[in-house]
Amino acid sequence: RIGQGKHPTTVNHEVKALLRVLKRAKLLSRVRDDVRLLPVKKEPKSVLAEAEKQRLLETASKKPEWMVAYSAALLTANTSMRPVEIRRLLWSDLDPFNRLVTVRRSKTEAGARVIPLNDVAWSAFAAMKKRDDSLGTYAPEHYIFHREWPLIDPRRPMSNWRTAWRSLRQAAAKGDPSMGIAPIPRLAKFRYYDLRHQC
Repeated sequence: RIGQGKHPTTVNHEVKALLRVLKRAKLLSRVRDDVRLLPVKKEPKSVLAEAEKQRLLETASKKPEWMVAYSAALLTANTSMRPVEIRRLLWSDLDPFNRLVTVRRSKTEAGARVIPLNDVAWSAFAAMKKRDDSLGTYAPEHYIFHREWPLIDPRRPMSNWRTAWRSLRQAAAKGDPSMGIAPIPRLAKFRYYDLRHQC
C-alpha cells in the first residue's frame, strides 16, 4: 500500500479495520502479536493565508456549485463545524438577530452546541440565503445545504460537496500569467478537513 502511494495513516486505518474483522471472527489472538502499525510523522497543521482565501473566493464566484462548497468551507474555518453538522442545518437553526447557529445533531452527544457567528461565517449564511431566495426554496423547515441533484429538494440534505471542493481548489491553484496571476500550488492539495485547524 505504501508502494501505491498511500499515506501511513491510511494504511494503519486499513490494518485496524482488518483487525476489527478478525476480532469479530474471534481470530485476532492468532495474529495480534505480529502486527505492527506504521510510524506516522506528525506534520504541522495547515492553514490558509489571506491571499489564498481571497483566491478561493474569487474562483468560487465563477460557478454556483463552487460557491456552495466555499460557503461550507467558510463555516468550517470560522466555526469548526464538521461537514455532517453543516449538511444537517435547517434555516430554523439560525438565529439572525443574535447571530447564533444551533448544532442539534453531531458526531457525538457533546457536539450539540450553540455557536456565535463572526462576520465571515455570517456572510456564508447570507450567500446561502441569497441562493435560496433566487431558487424560491427558502423556508424555516428546509435544509440550508439542500439536495441539488438530480433535482432540487430543500427537504433533503446535500449528500456532500467533495467534488465541488476538489475542483474549486484545483481551479484556484492555477495561475494566469497573462493576467499577472501567480499559481498557488498548495491550494490544489489543501484538504477540506484542514479548515477545522484554521478555526
